[in-house]
Amino acid sequence: MSTEDNKAHVRRGFEEVNQKNLAVFVELLTPDVVLHNASTTIQGLEGYKQFLSLLITAFPNLQFTTASIWPWQWVAKKWSLASFSEWMELLPHSNREETLFLSEHPQKGAISMSTEDNKALVRRFFAEVYNKGNVVALDELLAPNILLHFDSPSDVPVPAELQLSLEEIKQFVSQFRTTFPDYHFTVEFQVAEGDMVVTRGTARGTQTGEYRGLTYKGIPPTGKQVTWTETWIYRIADGKLVELWSNEDDVGRLQQIGALPMAGQAS
Repeated sequence: MSTEDNKAHVRRGFEEVNQKNLAVFVELLTPDVVLHNASTTIQGLEGYKQFLSLLITAFPNLQFTTASIWPWQWVAKKWSLASFSEWMELLPHSNREETLFLSEHPQKGAISMSTEDNKALVRRFFAEVYNKGNVVALDELLAPNILLHFDSPSDVPVPAELQLSLEEIKQFVSQFRTTFPDYHFTVEFQVAEGDMVVTRGTARGTQTGEYRGLTYKGIPPTGKQVTWTETWIYRIADGKLVELWSNEDDVGRLQQIGALPMAGQAS
């Protein structure tokens, strides 16, 4: 199939979920399909359908809106989810509406490097800044007016688009590596097209410092080794990262350090 056919195939999958039509996935998916969720892996068509059934039960008015799709050997999706419900009894009174917006950044669409150069730039960002703690490299890697998008609950007072100075970002990275001094992010795959790069991987670290999240703050060191997944979307212009979207398994991370109960446990 062509890349346009692949993108249309993915769009149809979301449209069918919106219509609660799970029977059609026999046609859309292979019997041995593998779903890599935030903290779990689901294998097989029946397991995938069971997961979707659970999702639809938890969010009866579930609607996906595809904002962008990038093709390659993989098809990467950027979507919005708008729904209200309880989810797996982990946050029993947290009605959430989460939407990830594309911005109108003035440099959007400026393509000055090859996709391979863009992917290498993102890999260097993780290797130098997060894995080694070399915050000085941010001056070279980030645009001064970089625009940040974080996947935060609606009850957390964080704007949909956030601009921090390079010094503020350096402080954030330093604080994060104080919490997880041995933090290491392993890139598992990347998708790139035009000025955009999608990167998914696994993060590992030991919580030997105080945890300071947006909702859960002041969690003392536990000494626990933690593993979670992260997916990042970067936009590059003039050899620098100018915009990013972040989606991390925050719930799984908090569960592993004991701040939230595991699924099935009493809170």
